[in-house]
Amino acid sequence: MPELEPKLIVHGGAWDIPKRLHHEHLAGIEQALQLGQQVLKKEDDALKTVIEVIKFIEELMPVAVRF
Repeated sequence: MPELEPKLIVHGGAWDIPKRLHHEHLAGIEQALQLGQQVLKKEDDALKTVIEVIKFIEELMPVAVRF
């Protein structure tokens, strides 16, 4: 059986993102995805990865990009 490769999906939100925020929003989502990939590779722990990505999105991304 082939080895499974983990996949990450970062949802960009369920709202109508204003055009003026598209670039910043996408950049923040990309940063969250990169962080998740780094944590998963280092820790090999899906739960820790999800927690770290959520913390990044909720605490570190600028509010204007999140909302």
